[in-house]
Amino acid sequence: MTQKKAYILGPTTSNQYFGGVAVFDDELAKGLKKQGWLVRQFTRQKTSSRNSDIYQLKKGNLKKFIKKEKPDLVIASLQYGIYFRGMDSAVKKVYVLHGFFEQEYYGGLKSAINTRVQKYMLKYSDVVVANSYFTKMINQKFFGIKSDFVQYLAVSEDFLEQLDVMGQGRRREGSYIFVGRLVEAKGIRQIVEAAKILKSKNFEFNLKIVGDGPLKEYIQKQKEKYSLPIELLGRKNQQEIVRMYQENDCFISLNPSEPFGIVFLESLISGCKIICPHTGGQIEFLRKYNESVSLVDESDPSDIANSMIEAKCSLMTPKVTKEDLKSWTYSEVAKQLVEKINYGK
Repeated sequence: MTQKKAYILGPTTSNQYFGGVAVFDDELAKGLKKQGWLVRQFTRQKTSSRNSDIYQLKKGNLKKFIKKEKPDLVIASLQYGIYFRGMDSAVKKVYVLHGFFEQEYYGGLKSAINTRVQKYMLKYSDVVVANSYFTKMINQKFFGIKSDFVQYLAVSEDFLEQLDVMGQGRRREGSYIFVGRLVEAKGIRQIVEAAKILKSKNFEFNLKIVGDGPLKEYIQKQKEKYSLPIELLGRKNQQEIVRMYQENDCFISLNPSEPFGIVFLESLISGCKIICPHTGGQIEFLRKYNESVSLVDESDPSDIANSMIEAKCSLMTPKVTKEDLKSWTYSEVAKQLVEKINYGK
């Protein structure tokens, strides 16, 4: 039987670059390999990787590989969909939508330009995949971009291995953790305002904020001015983040337009209760765990503060099922993705 071949076009993780799409590309490559596929990754980044299956895109080298090996699938994300133009029609070209260009985050002009470029790339795609029904709906309703089906993401292989090695830690009751970019879209200001309300009520709590970004100085000033029990921890590696998920009682993040929300999945698997908005891709996998989740009006600090109290006093620690845990691996994601591409659903 001839070995199936897949090329993945997009960013890859390195010492200089780390991002959600890069993790997706690397983990999907591993998942497909576990399914018996030959996988090659192509990126515009300079590659110093020891992985011999990762290539830097140079003039003509992708076309030469395609002509020689005739891959069954070419999967692209972000601006890498431009390489579909002029590609052999016999190759099935799959484009993955990881989100959408919302004006609040990107600005009106950049949002319009990026959306137009994306539509141009999609003209050369055979299959378009969204990472959640929320992403699918937003792209179709507001940007006129249609998806053929939805394929949920998973947590990385390294994350699951570290979780397994560490086991369940001892959690601190009333301890909350945020992990992510310190930007307006994540609801950082509203979380800090909620912390002020809790302090005024003499509610005992501790809030750890992991990450970096433009609001770091704002948080530090508010912490000092109001003597808030906030620990501003900066960037942490994955091993440290896994440990902190397991040590803290509840995860909180408040972006109402999160395309998928991988941090919610990581924290759920780690045993954290969840506080999040009523909207976003994370709702699609959190709804099974409603006893462990508090949905809030992300614009209302009073509602957020009440949910933080509810998390400590009423919410249950989530018990993730074996079936769900299996579905949140990239081996399973790769298997499902190939099946959906082949059967068009």
